[in-house]
This record gives sequence, C-alpha cells and structure tokens, in this order.
Amino acid sequence: MFQTLYNILRQQRIEIPIIQRDYAQGRENKVYLRERLLGKMIKALQDKSGKDTLSLDFVYGTNEHGAMWPLDGQQRLTTLWLLHWYLAVRTNNLASAEGWLSQFTYETRTTSRDFCKSLCNMDTEAFNQSGMKLVDFIKDQTWFYSKYKQDPTIQGMLRTLGGTNITNSENVDIQDGIEEFLADDNNCSEYWERLLADDCPIYFLFKDMKDENLPLSDDLYIKMNARGKQLTDFENFKADLIGYAPNEDKPNEKLFNHKTASLIDNEWTDVFWKEASSKGIFKVDDIYYKFLRRYFLDRLIATTSRNVQETQQINLYQDLYKGKENYDGLKGYDEVLTSETINSLEKLFARWNGAKIAPYWEETDVFAFIPEYVVKETGKDDEHTVVEVSSISQKQRAVFHAVCCYFEYNEIFNKEQFEQWMRFVWNVVENSSLNNEEAMIGAIRLFEELRSKSDNILQFLASDEKIRSSFAAKQVEEERFKAKLLCGKNREEWLKLIREAEEMQFFKGNIACLLRYDSKEFVEDIECFKVKLLHASTYFDDKEVRKEYALSLTKALIRIAHHWEQLVEQYIYDTSADAWKEKILHSTNPNYYKEVHTLLTADNLDELDFISIEDGERDWVKSANHIKMLFAESKFLEEEPYYRYGKIVSNGSEWRLHWTAGVLTFFPYRRNYAYCFDWIDTDSNYSFRRNIMLSHPNIEVDSDVNSCNQGIFWNWRVYFNYNGNSFMWGYDNIIYLLNRINEPKKRDSNHKNERDDKYFCIHMNELPDISQQGLLIRLTHLAEEASM
Repeated sequence: MFQTLYNILRQQRIEIPIIQRDYAQGRENKVYLRERLLGKMIKALQDKSGKDTLSLDFVYGTNEHGAMWPLDGQQRLTTLWLLHWYLAVRTNNLASAEGWLSQFTYETRTTSRDFCKSLCNMDTEAFNQSGMKLVDFIKDQTWFYSKYKQDPTIQGMLRTLGGTNITNSENVDIQDGIEEFLADDNNCSEYWERLLADDCPIYFLFKDMKDENLPLSDDLYIKMNARGKQLTDFENFKADLIGYAPNEDKPNEKLFNHKTASLIDNEWTDVFWKEASSKGIFKVDDIYYKFLRRYFLDRLIATTSRNVQETQQINLYQDLYKGKENYDGLKGYDEVLTSETINSLEKLFARWNGAKIAPYWEETDVFAFIPEYVVKETGKDDEHTVVEVSSISQKQRAVFHAVCCYFEYNEIFNKEQFEQWMRFVWNVVENSSLNNEEAMIGAIRLFEELRSKSDNILQFLASDEKIRSSFAAKQVEEERFKAKLLCGKNREEWLKLIREAEEMQFFKGNIACLLRYDSKEFVEDIECFKVKLLHASTYFDDKEVRKEYALSLTKALIRIAHHWEQLVEQYIYDTSADAWKEKILHSTNPNYYKEVHTLLTADNLDELDFISIEDGERDWVKSANHIKMLFAESKFLEEEPYYRYGKIVSNGSEWRLHWTAGVLTFFPYRRNYAYCFDWIDTDSNYSFRRNIMLSHPNIEVDSDVNSCNQGIFWNWRVYFNYNGNSFMWGYDNIIYLLNRINEPKKRDSNHKNERDDKYFCIHMNELPDISQQGLLIRLTHLAEEASM
C-alpha cells in the first residue's frame, strides 16, 4: 500500500541495517542525481493543485522487532528524511517533530546514528537567526566531532543538505542541495504542512519481503544480492599489470618478466599479508591495491616535468588522487609503468623492514606506511568487522614518498641516518601548511630532489649547496641553520638543546622563535637560547599556552606591541599551540619578532613597560594607545563577555579587533554581537564616545541586551531609554527613535526633514564635539518632533 514517511515514523522506527552501504546519493559525484531527485520532490511540494505527485516506487524490506528494515530503497528514504528535517528546521517545528524524526536511524556506523540524533536536537532558532549557511552552522556546533568528517554517510548528508560548488559545462552552479533549492523560498511552512498531510504528494510503496526461511534482514539482503562472485578491482588491476606491454606493437614484450610477475603474488604479497594477519584479517586485496595506487601517484608527481597545475590536469593524477569508484583499465598508466618504476618498487619491497614511522614528538601517532584495515568491532566467534582501509592525509602522502626515497636509494639501512632524514621530513611537513594538493605536490618534489642526500641529510643541510625547490622555504632555512649548529664547534651542547626544543609538542620541530632576536635573522646565541627554552617550557604545554599564563602573556604582548597592525584584524587571543605558532611566533605579516624576543627573555611579564605606538597620525596614535591601555592595563580581557561566546583569551578564541562600517569593534569571527568602541573621547582615559555619552545618570541602558565591561557596552546596537522614550544607538553611529515595538520610527509625509531621512534619527558622525547635555537636548527635540 502507499506510505508516507511521516505516517511510518509516527508508528515505528526505520533502521538502515548495518550490512547496507553508506549513503551513496550524497557522494560528491552524484550531483546530477541529487539535482533531479530533489527537483522532483520540491516540485511536488510546490504544486498546490495536488496533481504533480511523486512516487518513489517500491521500498523492499522487513518489519521486525518494531522497526522497518529497508533492504532496497534506503538511499531514497534518507534523502526524503533530510527534506523533512530541513523543513522542520526552517519552520521552527523541529522541537515538536523531534519525537518521530528521531525514529529514523542508521545502524551502519555509530557516528551516523549519533549524527542523526544530534540533528533532531539542533537549536533551530539559533540557526534561523544566525545568517549562516546550514552546513557551516552544523559544523560549528559543539556536538559535531572531527570524526564525523571521516564518515561518508554524514558527509553525504551534508552535501544533500547544503549542495556543492560543482558547476555544469556552462560554468553554472548545479543545484544539488536542499538549501540551494529552498534557502530563499518563503513557502516552506506550506511545504511542511503538505509533507504531514494524509494526501502527501511524495509517497512510496513498501513491500514486506519477510520469508519464514530467512527471518533476519541481513540474511535476506545477502540472498537478494547473491549473483555470483566477481573479480575484485585489485584482481583485475593485477592481471592487467602482469599482462602490460609498454609498446602496443610488441605485445609479447611485457613490462613484468617472469621474476617480477612472481614477486607480485609472492614476496610483495607477503608484506601485506603480514600486516593484515597481525590483526586477524586474512585478506590483502584492498590494502595492496591502495598501496600501489598511492605509490604510482607519488611516482607520477615526482617524475613528471609538468608544473603543479599541469600535473593536476593529468587524467591519471585525477584517477589516482580522487579515486574512481570502479577500476576500468590501465589507460593513462603508461607514464608511470616504466622499467624504472618497477625497479624502484623491487628495491622498496626488498629493503622495507617495517620501520616505525611516527613524528618524533608523538611516537604513538604512527603512520601506516603499509595501509591498514580499520576494524570497527569484534563480531561473533571473534571475527572482525572490517569497514574500510586506512585513509591518508596530504602530510602523510609526502611522508610516504620520503620513506620510499630512503629505502629505494639506500641499499643498507642505517638507523641513525634514517632518523635524521625523518626528523627533517617531519619538521618540513608539520610546519609548511601542507593541507592542499599544491602543497602536497611541492613537498613530494622537495623530497624527491633530496633523495640522494637521505643517507647524510644533516651534512648536506649544513653545506652551501643550493636546493632548487622553493617549497617550505622558511622551514628549510631553519633546518639549514640548525644543521650548521649541529655540525659546528658546540655540536654536543646544541644537539641536546635543539632536540629538547624540537620535541616540545607545542613547537613540533619549528623553533625559529628561539633562534632570533628582534628580526627574522637567525643568531647563534646559546645562552639566549637556554633562557628562551626555559621560559617557553614554562609558558607552553603540549596543546596551548598554559592556562595560568594565558592572560598575562596575551596582555604582555599587547602592552609591548609596537605597531597598530599587530593588534587590528589579528587573532591573537587564541591560546592554542597552532594559533600561537601561526599568528604570533612565526607570523611575518605582521611580524612579532621583537615582541616574542622580549616575552621569552623577560623574567616577569607583568613588569614589562607599556610601549606607546608612535607611527601614524597624532589622533590615530592616541586612539590606538587608548585601546592598548584598555586591553593591557584594565580587566577588560578578563571579564566574561556575552555567555554564548566564552572567554576572550582562550583556546580556540576567534575574537579580534575589526573595522566594521567605519567603527572599531571587538567580537568573535562571524558572530552577531560585539563591543563597539566608536570614536574615542580625547579628554578621558580610554573612554569611548558612545559609551561615555550613555553613562549619564538620566539615561537608562537596557542591561539585559547591553551588558557593560569596563565602561564598554556589549552589542552592535545599544538600546536605552531617556525621558520616557526609547532609542537605539547603532554601530553606524546613528541614534534612532524607536516605536512601541522597538523598531526605528519612520517619518511620514508630515515629518520630512532637509536630509530626507527615512527615520527619526540623529547622525552622530556629524556632531563630533557634542556634549552629554547637548545629546540630551537633541534626544528631547527628536521625541518632540515625532509627537507633533
């Protein structure tokens, strides 16, 4: 019989069985499928006549234990459920619908299940008032864990909700997300009512496939899909490799001779079998296939003469990097399938000794050079449930190639030399913003250039021999300076100190701030290094500035800042290790070389002298120093601001000074409220014009909306009452008279003024010298004018 999702979920759960695949309709390459299906669904909802209905055809499954278990149709059901959820959010009906919407759940992954549950409890009012895109808002929630980024079902759901930026052949964005269809549609309440109506225009037919001989849904699924075992992608790939002939005119001259062909099925297979069997998994095809594809990609990047952009356009690159869903032959592999490649592979497998590959500052964070099977849980009879092959990050791709370089070049493994090489490698990949394709390609080519130096990298770096690659130039420069120290006359003492500093998780190899004075030039000063290292160990722990020093260190930095650019638009209130390293310790625009040197050599942060900013125009400098004084010498940064945004100085803080419409503001990135400093009153110590004006005893500021911190009001708009009338002073420096519903009162034809203002207002930008009393008089006149 015909069913609607609402009617089913009101009566029972819908559980996607664990044996089902992930939510495939949300995959990145399914844009046209989403465009068509979502378009049909929304068109059906938009048709008020009820004639344009949409049947989603049969959904096959079983009804067991109070739940529907779909075996065929889970993709369509998930998309339909996301449409219901989105409209519940847009219409602020999620709270009332949470009970039945939460009846839809995934058993494939605990992360998918938890994600669906969290969606049903989301704060819709906060979203609808945020102005943010839906996916950005979801990712900004505290319950959105980083592991969700690895779950293909969750990522698919986010794509279906928000869409992608993929364009068609005419460079027009393809509408493949629910929000892309409905974000500007004002009829969502009508669509929501139609989804819940008995004559809902979107429906499907459920077919119960329960069989007495196969009562369990998993068994039934297996029976429905048993069509004979096909060769795996790797088996087809391996067969094509062994039969590959580089020259089409000489089909009998194979790239793999009898010996190398035998290696594929024997010695090389043993490497992967050892890895898999150590975890009780007795298959290797997936990890073997993954390894060879990674290797061929690195080989292509390292050996081609093309530039980065040209390399990215190669079909083989796109196949190996982005990954086709199914293997479809060796077309395009001719560039990497050479005798040199096979010879290098032979050396690699023959010499690989299972060396532990992990950053030296965190030895438990082991990189799986040989891909691993990720085991989700242990099933019956201690059998493992394998969910996927370990993924690889951009940094790890570069590390992978560096490891290959060492073992391919060096016939004999030397532990000390290998550790020196890998220390250099980890320092470079960790401190070079290696988070995109271009950087990954650059890193691979740098290590390829230096492969012949991998047996003695320290001596090479200490030499004056040039490096052609410009990748990670700043970090490489630091590595070369450290190498000179480690090969110089005080090598023993420097070795101990440099290793101790590099191994601090806060630094993770980048210790340039300990090797400088007040400029970017490195200096050989071992006593200064010791002092800085001691203070750094005191102030910083593994992940952040220690909480007991966070405020004093931040205020000291502001106190000694020499330039206004070091304070405005800078995220210097985030105490996380990554932020301090990127925004302060190693920043070059602006740079804090002098300030960092002072902080790390000072015996007492609280006794550092206040440094006035001296560049710029006189009024500007005075304003800047007032703000510096407020932040550095008062308790402004210590006060708890608006409760939703947490402490100003904290791990992850996004607070910053920012110019907004000509007004200096202080607020967290992309938030709806702020401290507005406005124009500074030059006769008062760090008091600000809007704030000091509103401090008059006859003015009553709405404290529920506008809390006060050290005399600075919190909010883009400050609401206040004077003489029985309500006003709002906006961040545009205009004061508006408000009507009874707290909206700016409009001028009618009888109240036109010379400026032709739309509202009853006072333009404060045009009154730079007005006094408090003068403001009160103008407020009174404005109210009287409106009442006439």
